Amino acid sequence: AFVARSGLMRLMTALAMIALVLEQVMDFHLMATAREELGDAESISAFFGTYYGITSAIGLLLLAGFSSRVMAALGAGRALVVTPLTLAVVGGLAAVLPGLAGAVALRGAGRVLKQSLWSSAVEQMQTPLPVLRRSQARAATRGVLAPGAYLLSALALAALPAAFPTRWLALVSAVVASIMCLIIWRFARRTYLSSLRRAIDDRSFELGSGRAPFAEPLDVDTCAGLARELRAPLAAHAAVAAELLGLSASSAATAALAHGLEHASTLVR
Repeated sequence: AFVARSGLMRLMTALAMIALVLEQVMDFHLMATAREELGDAESISAFFGTYYGITSAIGLLLLAGFSSRVMAALGAGRALVVTPLTLAVVGGLAAVLPGLAGAVALRGAGRVLKQSLWSSAVEQMQTPLPVLRRSQARAATRGVLAPGAYLLSALALAALPAAFPTRWLALVSAVVASIMCLIIWRFARRTYLSSLRRAIDDRSFELGSGRAPFAEPLDVDTCAGLARELRAPLAAHAAVAAELLGLSASSAATAALAHGLEHASTLVR
């Protein structure tokens, strides 16, 4: 019920379902291409062992610093589009230049970016939501909606003829990723900022672990939303925004706090 009532949860649930379908198509594309080009089971096993080892290592390296810098610079909404945009481009190239190299590049990019950037951007997008509701919605997505998406995509892939050209799977991946890009570009930032304003109204916006008076550095989208509230004439909203910005160590939050010095209310100043 909460998923249906919250615009942000509807958006994130829809993106999660499309991402699951995209992931399954890319997996099928890579496996079909590997079977077609490598042939025997031993070569395929060795290939996948190397593939998972390399992509896991790259993902961990990027997670150590890349994702936080991109999130801080672009904001959650724009950072969210990096993964599907990359997959749309790589998928198009893999369709034009079919083969194992293209399939590895496509699936490898998806796996690495999911570990290093997509998951972090998704978590950041959900920060305006109450923690309990967020957990309940995530459980519903994983327990009910995700298996349904897996089933439907598995049935569609199983119905493909054995001689189906693998290059078209790369094209399907590019199309699905492009649809994700359009959804994110059209709705993500607007929906996030709307939920942020609602969370400030309800005094339910939470940052960091809650165990210390400090929050993780805020991204530019969050700082922009809080700066807008800080300039609002309603002192109660501006005071909450000032408190949240003051708890963050980011340079964008520090710059946004300067607007509070011009507020009419002494409480805010």
